Amino acid sequence: MIHRGIAIFAALAAFATVFWAWQAQAADTTETFDPGASDFEFYLNFDGLGKDKYEKEISAEALAGFGIMDRFSAYLAFAGASNEYFGDGAGSASLGLFGTPLDTDHLDLDLFLDASFGASDFAFTPALELNLDVAPDLAVAGFYLRAAEVFAGRDETPEPDAAPLVCEQVENPQGGPPTLICEAGETEEPERELALAPATELTFGAYWTVADGHQLLVEYDMAAANNPAEDEDVWSIGGVALGYNVAIHDSVEMANQLFFDIPQADETFGVGVGVGFIFSLPPAGGTAPEEPEAVAAPVLPPAAESPPAGVDLFAAGWATLAAEPTEAARFYMVQARQKGERLELYGKVDRKTKVCTDVCYVHASIAAADGRTLLALPLPYADRGRRVKGWSGAHFRARLPLVLPKDSIVTLTFHDAPLDAATHWSAPEGGSTSLDLPPDLFSRVQEMLRLDDYSRFERAEVDCLAAHFQKPDDTQIAGWLAQLYVAWNEQIVNEVRWLSRKLESPIGTAPETTAQLRAVLAHRQALNDYVRKSAWGLSRALVEANPNDYIGHRVQADLYRLAGDKEKMDAEIAAVEKLNPDSVGLLFLKGAAKAQFEKDYAAAIAFYDLALARDPQFAKALFFKGLALHALGKEAEARQTMNEVLRLSPKHPGARVYLAPDEYLAALGREGGRLIE
Repeated sequence: MIHRGIAIFAALAAFATVFWAWQAQAADTTETFDPGASDFEFYLNFDGLGKDKYEKEISAEALAGFGIMDRFSAYLAFAGASNEYFGDGAGSASLGLFGTPLDTDHLDLDLFLDASFGASDFAFTPALELNLDVAPDLAVAGFYLRAAEVFAGRDETPEPDAAPLVCEQVENPQGGPPTLICEAGETEEPERELALAPATELTFGAYWTVADGHQLLVEYDMAAANNPAEDEDVWSIGGVALGYNVAIHDSVEMANQLFFDIPQADETFGVGVGVGFIFSLPPAGGTAPEEPEAVAAPVLPPAAESPPAGVDLFAAGWATLAAEPTEAARFYMVQARQKGERLELYGKVDRKTKVCTDVCYVHASIAAADGRTLLALPLPYADRGRRVKGWSGAHFRARLPLVLPKDSIVTLTFHDAPLDAATHWSAPEGGSTSLDLPPDLFSRVQEMLRLDDYSRFERAEVDCLAAHFQKPDDTQIAGWLAQLYVAWNEQIVNEVRWLSRKLESPIGTAPETTAQLRAVLAHRQALNDYVRKSAWGLSRALVEANPNDYIGHRVQADLYRLAGDKEKMDAEIAAVEKLNPDSVGLLFLKGAAKAQFEKDYAAAIAFYDLALARDPQFAKALFFKGLALHALGKEAEARQTMNEVLRLSPKHPGARVYLAPDEYLAALGREGGRLIE
């Protein structure tokens, strides 16, 4: 989760060196904050080891960061310092704005504007930071330069002249010699003189990302007085700082620094040590729920009478809402609006804070006036935090492919555990004969699964659901649908993990905006919850309906692999081998188990090769072979294998991430922009 902190940015260091001899600092680069009050930083330093008594310094700084909009932020900081005996204390405050007008994979430009003040001093500091990165997202190493121009003043009022000595002789009343009495006379106060004292601060730095969440840095800083005072050096040499930044939690980074002050003229060599903590705060209100198309079911024929557009259909009396409160949850502000051929359903729900130990969700069931079930599906929702004692709030929103018939009944229920397949997805009673199935549906789904073609999963789901709605008891249809869901689940899990690491990447700004990528991440997380539960529900239903059909066991083996449960995966593999020993998927499962649980990548490749010999179009086995080659350090062979995956499946997300991560991240950013719109 290492990211760029702001407390170390050059402007703060610059004004500190002009007015006070201390600063809270850490070797680091800079990055804008997520929207909202999303950053808090605290730094503590001890400087001057090796210097004389009273020349050592203790300093601290606290900073709150606010994301105003994408790539534009503000901050408010307070700092204080004293000598080693907590005497001669001083304090300061600063506020500023900064943004990133140039943000590319290898070159970033950040601009700053800072205003800082102490008890009797004020400084105004524009600054810039230029970052040159060897690899995107600061994944390997890079260099950076900071330049700040500090506009400050200096009091040059001369010291008043010494008071003249006025003497007078006083006669001695006893007749002796006179006495000479002298006293200080009056002196004129000199006229006050102020002068501008601008200074230029330069910092040169380099970083090396040694591992995920671990980064080493080195910095050298110097300053130039543009209008030096009498006997003041134009150049101040500064010092060298060594930094080690480490992510100690998903939302906490620790910045450590060792600073060496290079002596100049009559200065004494000194050493400073510092530690800081950077907390990434969640945005207020949580992440808004997305409106995934993944909950799509076939569009039913429109009702004879069209619902009124743009109004709440419950308030208009067009449909009835059934959402009775329970001891665990209560709904409110639920509305349904028809927008063309899409029904938009949204509202709020409060739940008991200790109800959900896993994943909670709202389930919607829509029935026609004659009792036929039109649609039944889960709705993803986003938490909004605690509302009142013992209760937490959430809101949900979904766009459903349905024109709502008059007098329909929409039933909402709250669940804290996955539903079974029959309840999770409900078909119209008696099946439907109004939906035409593509004649090549199953051959297309089979080809799509062999190619691991993520881009076609959603369309295939709609077709399979149409078939499932017509023939809800057909286990072959349910089997294809279950295989679709487990493949979809794996692709989303991998994408979510990769995108999460990108958003928490070391001190880097992603190629596309953070807001766009977070929108994609929220969409995938909501979609994955639905896909995972659907896969589990259908696979269990298949095994219960026909324990001798290997498909249910095949799907469950994959699900246990994704859950990291080796024992249960091995049991399901044994069931598949007993029921269908010639299954090509069985060879893949054995290879995946070898790689994941035993780290025996050579044995895994042998199983993948056997599967590919049986089915050369098996893109998933080929992709996993590429990952195993990478784990063995055979990078050239791994890249060649990934290119073969793209030849079979040009839109394969895993291979695209491996070969061209920047392009894939840019595509996700564009998708996030559409989601936000």
